[in-house]
Amino acid sequence: MYSKSHIQSSQELGTITETLILDRFRSKLQLWAETGVPVEALDENKACFMDMMTAYLFGAKHGTDFIRDLETRHVYFQTFKERSHGFFWRSEFLEMTEWLRWFGLGFVFSRSYKAKSVIENWCSAMCRAVHDTSINRPAVSSDLNHCVYTRLRCGLESLSLDRNELDASLAGEMLDHIIAGFDMSGPIVTYLMQEISQRLPMQHELRKELAALLSHDSMTSSPQLIDRLPLLDAVLMETLRIYDLSLGPKPRYTPINGARIGSFAAIPAGTIVSASGYSLHRNPAVFPSPELWKPERWLDAEVKSKAEMMKWFWAFGSGSRMCIGFHFAIRSMSFPQIWAARFPASKEQNEMLIVLAMKCLIATIYIEFETSLVGNGHLLQTGAEATRLVDNRLLLKFQRADQSKRKST
Repeated sequence: MYSKSHIQSSQELGTITETLILDRFRSKLQLWAETGVPVEALDENKACFMDMMTAYLFGAKHGTDFIRDLETRHVYFQTFKERSHGFFWRSEFLEMTEWLRWFGLGFVFSRSYKAKSVIENWCSAMCRAVHDTSINRPAVSSDLNHCVYTRLRCGLESLSLDRNELDASLAGEMLDHIIAGFDMSGPIVTYLMQEISQRLPMQHELRKELAALLSHDSMTSSPQLIDRLPLLDAVLMETLRIYDLSLGPKPRYTPINGARIGSFAAIPAGTIVSASGYSLHRNPAVFPSPELWKPERWLDAEVKSKAEMMKWFWAFGSGSRMCIGFHFAIRSMSFPQIWAARFPASKEQNEMLIVLAMKCLIATIYIEFETSLVGNGHLLQTGAEATRLVDNRLLLKFQRADQSKRKST
């Protein structure tokens, strides 16, 4: 379901992309351009990716419709925000937070516990809807045979798990995919739009690149073409580099026999060690002027320099705790041979779907429209374990590119 060959040849994914991005989302783009109304980009982008991911997981008829259903979208996006309250303490000091609950002090994190329960129930309900439809209405559920949930359920049912255990495992797995699909993609594309909206010449160059290889139809019929766009790759890679969505350290204990990490040969057992993508991505020896958003660094670098940049690139983490579907993402981006050499194929592959969706959305916007900032609103990050946006209002104005060209002549 998440191999590159399947994604690029998937008829179901093509239909989902055409319906959600080229139909529903593009219709909103056209309306925004016609009316000139300022648009809050972050929630719009997150809605698009939520709909994309749930449609792929559960089938188009059982996914969300957050692009159009603004009221439901607001409720669940707010719930997802509340779910992250106290995330650092609950993830890194689990025993302490459990003791607080044991002694009746769980109210400290009650808001996040309640939100977590609401989201889990919501995801479980979508799982049950797919399963019930496939059993009770087989005549109208043929599309469900190809969705991720159905295939994963078929595989797990062969293990003879208890029904409750099976349902809980499936719901947990689906929720992981949903969170990875919209909670990373929406902010990343919004940061990209924030940067490129301040660089009209770069928008022109990107549009020229897109128009040379793509049409609106080819974005669904030939997704392989998305991989052949170097500037599109570069703006996305640079955004992932400078706006790492997991800024905080990843603390880990060294094993009982100690550890060797790089030049540190004898780290004692039980020592807390950590790594930070934020720090790795700002090594000036690898990324000159590291605080600047410079997509050209990915275009102009020699092969050796590119390999070194990829060596330090850690937007998705690595090892057993890396982002779900890491390889899927990387293989749809630039420098696949370099990545394949560093990280052999593994079970983690759904991120490629996410990045392919990001590319499709960016291409859909900038092949036809131009964007500019409205007011002084912008996105800021905090140095948290899971990045939270301090100011999540980014207002953009959309304009048809041909109209802009006529005004300038």
